[in-house]
Amino acid sequence: MEGPVQALYVYALEKVLEHWSPDQRSRYWEIAEQYEKDKKQLLCHLKKEEQTHLEQLTENMKEYMQREGEALFREGLSMGLSLGRLLR
Repeated sequence: MEGPVQALYVYALEKVLEHWSPDQRSRYWEIAEQYEKDKKQLLCHLKKEEQTHLEQLTENMKEYMQREGEALFREGLSMGLSLGRLLR
């Protein structure tokens, strides 16, 4: 079961695209699609050991970015709550 901050984080991620312009959303999906195509093409040219290394590197980078995003979200949430208390 996820905690309340994690639930807010997931909700924010799901809603973020709704606030982007159509051009921003389109560009986002183009980048994601191109990334997958490029990665697949690169994997075809690598030896098995290199493929494994690239896959591990990719997974580590995804986890790193996820953790960084969550930390920044928590910091923003904390600042928002602190500012909200000042307005009361």
